[in-house]
Amino acid sequence: MLLIQIPEEVPKPHQNDPLDFTSATELILYVGLPLLFIFLYYLWKRSKKQ
Repeated sequence: MLLIQIPEEVPKPHQNDPLDFTSATELILYVGLPLLFIFLYYLWKRSKKQ
């Protein structure tokens, strides 16, 4: 019989907490930064066209 080792340090989906949108840090990391990157990409593509 083959025994498969499961690492203990790897996060598992059932151990994750849902996002807390009342926390300013999580709001900036998960909402603000992606929107900022999309906006900057849009400006970069727009300036590259001209």
